[in-house]
Amino acid sequence: SARIAFIRYLDGAADLYVMRADGTAQTRLTHGLGVRGAFAWSPDGSKIAFAATADDHAELFVIGADGSNPTRLTYQVGADADGAYVRSMPSWSPDASRIAFDCAFDVCTIEPNGANFTRLTADTGGGSGALFSPVDARIAFLTGRFGALELAVMAADGGVTRMAPGVPAGQHAWSPDGGSLAFVRFDPEPTTCPADGSCFGGQFDAINIVNSDGTG
Repeated sequence: SARIAFIRYLDGAADLYVMRADGTAQTRLTHGLGVRGAFAWSPDGSKIAFAATADDHAELFVIGADGSNPTRLTYQVGADADGAYVRSMPSWSPDASRIAFDCAFDVCTIEPNGANFTRLTADTGGGSGALFSPVDARIAFLTGRFGALELAVMAADGGVTRMAPGVPAGQHAWSPDGGSLAFVRFDPEPTTCPADGSCFGGQFDAINIVNSDGTG
């Protein structure tokens, strides 16, 4: 059915709601958890994964789309300098068996019941922006292991393919068939240099498309 998940700030807390596409039947799913703004529907629409505050940190949760069975999945899996454990939007695998997410500055996966937590990028350069392919077990992510922050794809066996070597990347998305990826290219050159010489940083200046095998 056509439903929309959203966050509403009420009584000093951010909570997760769902409603029909016409705005009716608004249903509050969480109560005072402090949802962090990152959430994702499971492929069959029966569950929602989201980040929320727990023990003063952002942690990953799953809840039924009707508000049933809220389940905390992570427990301080590695904080960054800001004390955040879970960062960015969670991403479900196509078969809903795993959820990918940013755990501090690494890409991690976990099962929807909290089992089999796995850190996939425990190396120099880390990773962020984890997104499962819509058709298989590959994960697109950003990594600094090659120098500048680049877009890469990790296969099920852990092999990593650079999508656009040497091209600094930002926000990215899979095509529906998993055959290509769109990403925003970052131009690191200063964009504004006033007369006083105070130049500002670069900008995201173009959308690129690359085949998901790294060609094209």
